[in-house]
Amino acid sequence: MRKSLILVAATLFTVNAPATAGKFKTDKPTKVNVSGKINNQHAEPVIGAQVFLIDRETGQRLQAKTDKDGQFKISHDRSDFESLLVIAPAEAGLAQATLSDIPAHEGRHVLVSLKGGVLVRGKVLAAGKPLKGVTVRVIPKTTDVVHDSGETSTNGKGEFSLTITAGEKIFEVIDFANDAARGLHRETHVVTTGGALPDMIVSATRTAGVDK
Repeated sequence: MRKSLILVAATLFTVNAPATAGKFKTDKPTKVNVSGKINNQHAEPVIGAQVFLIDRETGQRLQAKTDKDGQFKISHDRSDFESLLVIAPAEAGLAQATLSDIPAHEGRHVLVSLKGGVLVRGKVLAAGKPLKGVTVRVIPKTTDVVHDSGETSTNGKGEFSLTITAGEKIFEVIDFANDAARGLHRETHVVTTGGALPDMIVSATRTAGVDK
């Protein structure tokens, strides 16, 4: 089986692909693998990093953890183009990394070098009540979408936390479970140091029908 290599370090060899992510196919039994190695900024392996293969249309995730050598492998059904999200252990102080629109119809291997980051926390509210289980996506104002973006979900209290690089960011609240309310809210913050962000207040009219 032919494999392709995607290298992510100071620069990314981008894959020219449609922006629309494909769904994980269940009608084709043939499995393919995405594998790779996660390093820190000193080229040392990151142990215990969470690696997610994400369907951007449905939010479906497949997960793996890196081993003592920083290596991982995820086996999945053939698809079109998906995204890979890398989250290092909190104590590592490393920012998330996101590889968007990578081929998912053939085997491939990726090398990702993580940058240092800061830990930010926040809360998502609607009509004074916490929104649980919604996705908070960080969109960078820079061109480095690999290292300057991020993603997490709110807990039962509507709280979230994630480690990201410093800079101006767009924080977007998304609900994958409700098509009518997927893009709930957006706001911009300049992240300089770690700490708490102002509460994100989502309009109650945007969350109508969303299960809290």
